[in-house]
Amino acid sequence: MIAARQKTHRVRRRVQRVGRAPLDRASREFVVLLLGHLVVFGLSLSHDEIVSELVAKGYVRAGLAERFELLIGLVLFLCWGALSVRMARLMADTRAERADDVE
Repeated sequence: MIAARQKTHRVRRRVQRVGRAPLDRASREFVVLLLGHLVVFGLSLSHDEIVSELVAKGYVRAGLAERFELLIGLVLFLCWGALSVRMARLMADTRAERADDVE
């Protein structure tokens, strides 16, 4: 069996990649952060309707709808802030790496 494996010598050919090159780590993280901002923005635009649907379906009592709406707004605000802080740090790190490459 070992002899059979030795006889079958595989030559691995490198297939040329078609299309664009894959994104580096910083670019991928930037895209994910940007998409996160868009999701949070979309949810913040429609959080009133989300709460009214939750009240209509009985998941939230009508008396607590306003508080629940404020809670969702607060959570979305905190998510937006965390995404923004991470994006600012990512940009600062990338700027520092590029400055080191120039020197």
